[in-house]
Amino acid sequence: MYCWICAKEVAEFLPYGIPPKRGRCPHCAAKPRGRLLGWLLKQVLCPRLGATARLLEVGASKFAVDYLLNCGFVGGHRCTVIDLRRLRHHRRLKAPNNFVQMDLTRMGFRAESFDLILCNNTLPYVSDDRQALREIRRCLKPDGLAIINTHRQPGPTMSVSEHRRLHPDLGNDYYAVNGDQRVYGDDFFDRVREAGLGYRMVSAFYRRSEKFLRSNGLKRHNEIIFAFVNPEALERCRHEDLRTT
Repeated sequence: MYCWICAKEVAEFLPYGIPPKRGRCPHCAAKPRGRLLGWLLKQVLCPRLGATARLLEVGASKFAVDYLLNCGFVGGHRCTVIDLRRLRHHRRLKAPNNFVQMDLTRMGFRAESFDLILCNNTLPYVSDDRQALREIRRCLKPDGLAIINTHRQPGPTMSVSEHRRLHPDLGNDYYAVNGDQRVYGDDFFDRVREAGLGYRMVSAFYRRSEKFLRSNGLKRHNEIIFAFVNPEALERCRHEDLRTT
């Protein structure tokens, strides 16, 4: 087995999540979605951006800083990281990347500032997610793309308190890793449209064998949510290993 984030052989991918499933790299802690995102940035999206393209990462995790941003997965493009607080791992960002302490719901950037915005599993922690989506729309260039991945469950979106009442077996650890404000349902995409964004679901490696997926620590049904102002921006993610639905 092999993890292409840290470029190391893996005897066995480790369990992660609630409920646990296998896929975490013992060396760099990359999970299947992180490996997919790293491949997408390095092989598909960033090579098609212009030399002066600007990237924004919202609430970058330790993994995103140490590997995706500091290890060349975004090429030589400048990525600005924002978060409500400056955490220890933010200080490890290497130039040309930089950190700005900022609220996603009140970003201080000019309109149409970014070619690519990454917002991975951040919205479930944001108190006013509708305003956050409007800010992403405002700051995204007309031909730009935003990746707004988030956990979703069948049924309507509900607050964490509502979800706790229905699922008393889930403890605090579940909400710590999945979001402390809400659990999204099928109506998540209504909020995306209300913000003035279009969206598409993109699945990867759908033609690849189970052996390929297992040996590279990937999932068959790992999808990426792309949001955009102009649907023609999706041309940036055209690739034989990707299918847009």
